[in-house]
Amino acid sequence: MPKLLTLIPISVTKPNHFDEFVLHLRQLGRSEKTITEYVRYLKNYSAYLNGFGFALPSRAAWLQWQVSPQQKRLAGYAVRAYQEFLAQILGEPERDFGVPKRLPPPPHPNPQPLDHPDQLVRRLSMTAKQTLTHDAGLSVRVFIHALRELGIRRSEAGGIGWNDINWRERSILIRGKGGKSRTLPLSRKLCKRFALLRRRSVINPWIGGRGQVLNAKGLADLLKKVAVHAGVPTLKCHAFRTTRLTEIGNSLNFNPLLYQAFSGHADLSTARYYVRPALERMRTMLNCR
Repeated sequence: MPKLLTLIPISVTKPNHFDEFVLHLRQLGRSEKTITEYVRYLKNYSAYLNGFGFALPSRAAWLQWQVSPQQKRLAGYAVRAYQEFLAQILGEPERDFGVPKRLPPPPHPNPQPLDHPDQLVRRLSMTAKQTLTHDAGLSVRVFIHALRELGIRRSEAGGIGWNDINWRERSILIRGKGGKSRTLPLSRKLCKRFALLRRRSVINPWIGGRGQVLNAKGLADLLKKVAVHAGVPTLKCHAFRTTRLTEIGNSLNFNPLLYQAFSGHADLSTARYYVRPALERMRTMLNCR
């Protein structure tokens, strides 16, 4: 006889300890986004277990849960955290949630660096000029060049305002994740492109074909449309960031502190998701010895 579920669903547990669990996560320094996701996944998994009426073994119930691998992995982390909370903080006996001891590793969060990125930028700019209206095409072209040169996220590019640009020093203020800001230099060409964009709109840099203000998602949607016409339908905005940061990481005069200041990463260890070792750089280093 297989072992039946011994878990009482979280949604009907009396008490369910959700408030204490949320406070515990906040004491551990978890972000509000993480806490919200944990609670949501716990409720979803609990409702799923309730639907079976505890007729399946715990591991079988977990394996038959029809959700995406990423959702199942995140739910596993949420259940693990709740198990530790019940056992260590409240001193309750360990419950069988059916989550395996080893969860699959997370997929690589970033796309691969682009091949010949400058040629791709020129092709995308030409396609945007041909397929979009003048205002939308100009916004998308400057958006593409900003992503390529500055290596910023699409949300950071979409949040750029005219007050963020220092025309005399040729620098730009980028507002990143967690309310953190950083100042990046602008090349003369990119500064001229922003100046040309300012002649069309003095309110917001990003203007659509009907005169509406574009946010980051609107810009990304237009870029996706242009990419389809240019023959690269799988192109993502983050590919420009990955390419730029990989170029900086593989440069011979690589400076970790400069890289961190440029990328806006809170932890330098995040560079492992962006910097791919280049064979030519390793060959050059070996020849120098």
